[in-house]
Amino acid sequence: MNKVVSILLILLFGFSAMAQDQAVEGKKIFQQNCSSCHKIDGKLIGPPLDGALDQWGGDKAAMYTWIRNWAQAVEEGHPRAIEVQNYDPSAMTMFPQLSDEDIDKIFAYVDNPSAAGDSAPAAALGDDVKAGGARSINWVLLGLLLLFILLALILSQVSDNLARLVAQQDGEPLPTQKSLFEKLVNKKTLGLLALLATGFIGFTAYKNAAMLGRSKGYQPTQPIAFSHKLHAGTLQIDCQYCHTSAAVSKQASIPATNVCMNCHKGVQEGPTTGTNEISKIYAAAGFNPETMQYDKESTGPVEWIRIHNLPDHVYFNHSQHVTAGNIECQTCHGPIEEMEVVEQNSDLSMGWCIDCHRNTKVQFTENAYYDDLFEEYHDKIAAGEKDFFVTVEKIGGTECQKCHY
Repeated sequence: MNKVVSILLILLFGFSAMAQDQAVEGKKIFQQNCSSCHKIDGKLIGPPLDGALDQWGGDKAAMYTWIRNWAQAVEEGHPRAIEVQNYDPSAMTMFPQLSDEDIDKIFAYVDNPSAAGDSAPAAALGDDVKAGGARSINWVLLGLLLLFILLALILSQVSDNLARLVAQQDGEPLPTQKSLFEKLVNKKTLGLLALLATGFIGFTAYKNAAMLGRSKGYQPTQPIAFSHKLHAGTLQIDCQYCHTSAAVSKQASIPATNVCMNCHKGVQEGPTTGTNEISKIYAAAGFNPETMQYDKESTGPVEWIRIHNLPDHVYFNHSQHVTAGNIECQTCHGPIEEMEVVEQNSDLSMGWCIDCHRNTKVQFTENAYYDDLFEEYHDKIAAGEKDFFVTVEKIGGTECQKCHY
């Protein structure tokens, strides 16, 4: 009995952990190679990837060939290869660097995005922001619940064996051995299961309530595969060149198409996506790269998906942090210059903000914003008081009405 339980536990946790690891790695590979042209469950440039292996008739070898070199798959005459070739006139990028294992990981993520931490959009927040409450199943807690059930069965079996042994030694009739069903439905076992279920439900409700409105790790696929790693990292374009109002306004602003056209009127091909993504900018702007004129009908503004979204009862001002506080964008948004696909780096919770305000030193001197404010602190600094410094908390940064009013 104990050996069987051990094997079941090992298989349960082993398969769950393996599937989750594969999905997490597959998500990274998908975002680096596939997300600019494919969605999991909807059309982008290419067809959706959900159920792709079934569409290839379960022929993994042919699908691997298509991904690495679509022309070879077409030449070999595979019907799905020919069908996909005719799906869109733009040729698919070849990925000869992807191994069979890499492709398997991509489809492990495609088949089960929740295992990699993806969650569904939150209707209450709007703007396609995903809710922190829509989380994947907590496999650890589920595993512990199953472990307790198995332990209860083991203890019940041990109890029965001891009772039979005592009866045998005393010369009494051996008690009838209970079936598995009878062990599961007795009052003690059912009471234990009810207690565990109540605890599990209570903990899950508490966790989801605490995470409500938070979307750390949210990384949607944008309508244009804009690479911050290329623009802010490799090309070192300053954040405020595109997000022009961050230093002077509450909002950092989403760049208008004309900002993109400042560069892309001349730069007409990207290093990794060719003309695919830039052509979407031209369509939105009504720009014709052949005539170099805005003589086409615009498809309308690019509908970027908002990633960072605070609740309505929270006030946050970008200019206060960027101009008065001299805070770098990376402090809140993470290493944006390293992100191929932008994600929410911090949970932006109240505790996270308060910790920052309590520990961040204000650039109090040589800062025009504070020249005529907080005379007492200026006097202490001028007097050279040892170990004195001003934090955001000391200038009211943790008062309720600063962010909620």
